Amino acid sequence: MEDHLLWEKMLKGDKKSLEAIYIDHVDALYDYGRKFSMDHSLVEDCIQNLFIYIWEKRDTLSQTTYIRSYLMLSLRRRIIREIKNDKTKDLSNSVVHFFEEPGLGMEDEIIRDEIEEKRHFQLKGAIEKLSPKQREIIYLKFNQNMSNQDIADLLGINNQSVRNSVSRAINSIKKYIFLLLF
Repeated sequence: MEDHLLWEKMLKGDKKSLEAIYIDHVDALYDYGRKFSMDHSLVEDCIQNLFIYIWEKRDTLSQTTYIRSYLMLSLRRRIIREIKNDKTKDLSNSVVHFFEEPGLGMEDEIIRDEIEEKRHFQLKGAIEKLSPKQREIIYLKFNQNMSNQDIADLLGINNQSVRNSVSRAINSIKKYIFLLLF
């Protein structure tokens, strides 16, 4: 079912639509939320609280065409607010870097071709050289397959800024890898 129809049914009180929205988006939300906090339970709580809020406030929510963008923006704000409100946490230690590689657990993942491993290392190094905002935009563009407009809406910037950031980031990555090769 299309996003806007699913959202519309949920706004009218259809619990199955809310469940479908949750199932369709929870994994992406969790992955995105982990980019802002290493505290897994905080991310999980924020996702749960977001869906509780959506259900409780469905009468006052407006229609949306892109559910994932709406949810990611809401989750992002919620996590950042929670981190800022928790005075016991050091904010600099809470933010996770985009494209951080999880630990390798399977034997097939450990055994790699040397060339592929070198390229991966070079790409990761190039991405680490980007600004945090560029890393986030690149993550949303290529890992979450979001459109420039969706990214612009999520981050509160204009579409042209997203295009410029993507272009600059890709050029920076190319330059960094080129310098490594020569």
